[in-house]
Formats: sequence, C-alpha cells, structure tokens
Amino acid sequence: MSFMAQSLPASPMRKTSSFLPDDLAAFAASRSLAEFQATYGSSMFLLVKLSDTGELEMGLATLRSSARATGAAAAAQPLAFHTQLADVNTAMVQGDQGDPSINMLRRRLQQAPHYAVTIEKRVETSTYMERISVGRARNQDVVLRHPSVSKFHAWFQRSDRGQWSVADAGSKNGTRINQDESSKRELTPVSPGDIVRFGSVETIVCAPDVLWKVAQWT
Repeated sequence: MSFMAQSLPASPMRKTSSFLPDDLAAFAASRSLAEFQATYGSSMFLLVKLSDTGELEMGLATLRSSARATGAAAAAQPLAFHTQLADVNTAMVQGDQGDPSINMLRRRLQQAPHYAVTIEKRVETSTYMERISVGRARNQDVVLRHPSVSKFHAWFQRSDRGQWSVADAGSKNGTRINQDESSKRELTPVSPGDIVRFGSVETIVCAPDVLWKVAQWT
C-alpha cells in the first residue's frame, strides 16, 4: 500500500481541519493506536505546511515508502482483542484533550493543510546512506518543491540511540529549528513538536502516536 494525496482543489482558500494525504488520515482515524504503531511505530513524521501553489503537495505525493507496504497490510488485520484496545484508546484520547502539544498541532492543522511524510531513506545512493536528504531536487528523500528551498537543502540523521538531528547542507536560505538557525553542515538535535523551516517552508517533527491522536479529532 502506498499513501498518496488527492490533488488540492483549485481554490487557494482551501480549508481543512485534517492532514494529508487523505488516505493516511483515514487510516489513522480508523485504526487503533496499537494498529497504527504496528505500521509506523519506528518512524518519525514530518508535517509539511502546504503553500497555495500546490507545488509542495505535488512533490510530496511522489514519495514512496517501501517499509509501510507490509506494515500497513499487517495492521489492517483485525486483532482478537480489538474491542478492548479501542475502548482503551478512546479513553486515552479523551484524556489527551488538555495536552498542550496535541492542542497546538490541532490548531496548526486547522489553520492550514499539512502533508505528512515519514522521515526515511527513499533514494538509494552509494554514499551517505545514513543521511535522509531534504531539498527541491527530485532525487532527494524528502522533496520540497519551493523556490526558497535549495536543490539539496539539508539532511536528517538518526543516532544509534534513536536521537534525530538535522543539518543544513549549506543552503542559500538556511534551515531554522524553532527560532534558531542551524549551523551549516552541523547536526542539531530535534524532538517531536519542533518546528523546522527549510527556507520559508515550515514543517513540524511529529511522533506517530501524536499524529494518531490528532487524527481522532480532525
């Protein structure tokens, strides 16, 4: 299974309280947390705020994930104790209404559409296999088709202990983590909830369980 978004309507005033691609949002909303984490538990998401031009979504919609095909198929199989899991998850979501991080993310998704992609290696190269590249060029792992983004703009990297970091690749317009500019070619740790700007493209680092919880309310 590959998740792709439907094209945005022509109007630049498109309003949504959800995230894209639509089938990923539907998958998250229709599955228990255990099922969703069975598919994406080892991944980290990048939520990309979409511009009015549609170019960002068109580029992101071309991305594929080899890992999610078998995981999604496995998660689609009902569990014997699905009812109990659903009850526990519903109670947990109700208790998360006051979680500041989830409320912040819900507000951002209500203000503008965001496209969710996993931060993972998609392009096979002979060098720097540990780097997940971000840039405007089509041969990057995360493609951000925007004039403020360099062809090879930045990269993500995960340590042996599971800590994610991002580094600017010497881009023209820089990479900012929250309010701080990333030093060129130096890894800076990032955590779920951090806002990373590549040029003027705003993204949010998001853990799978948070994305699932938000999907229950969108």
